[in-house]
Amino acid sequence: MKRFFKPVIATLMAAACVCGASAADPYKVRVQLSEDEEGAMVYMINFDTKTKIDSVIVADKVAMFKGSIDEPVLARILLDGQPAGTFILESGSIVVDPMKGRVFGSMLNDKLAEFGSASSAMAERYSATDDIEAKKQIYEEYSNLVNTTMADNIDNPLGYYLFIDSASGMDIDEFNGWLKKYPELANYPVSFRHLRAHETRGMGVGMWCL
Repeated sequence: MKRFFKPVIATLMAAACVCGASAADPYKVRVQLSEDEEGAMVYMINFDTKTKIDSVIVADKVAMFKGSIDEPVLARILLDGQPAGTFILESGSIVVDPMKGRVFGSMLNDKLAEFGSASSAMAERYSATDDIEAKKQIYEEYSNLVNTTMADNIDNPLGYYLFIDSASGMDIDEFNGWLKKYPELANYPVSFRHLRAHETRGMGVGMWCL
């Protein structure tokens, strides 16, 4: 049960706020911060390649990114060189609230938020019982939720993010099984190059750090 209810999932909990948009529309990302970050430089980077997408200065406790994108990508906010939020950069108006661990406002981010809410509810049920059989059943529910959500979204950053989040709990055979079943995952070469390097050194998937 190593994969069960990882902390990164809990940080993605958010109330649903679906604002669908077409792929041709621009994006707006509003990062809500505090007075302590006023005047600081905030970076938005590609999660997989680590390349910079944009940078802005915090004004009125907000870092506001605006632009357009051809297709959704997994992105990360960096503040003072530290991760301050991971989300899916796509068309629409996206809100990232690092202090509350909330990301919402576009189709895929809202799906991810719904997944976080569902997994959190399962985690509460899991912690509330001492019955071994009940725990096994809840864990199976969670595994089914993860696998179904990954499979349904394997061709977009939501499926990819859930896959790499789950990869640390997979053994090599399970990991390679997912790659064989869903070759689309090879579209993210940088993260997998790092992962393969760990495997080559005999560290295994579980030792991989993003």
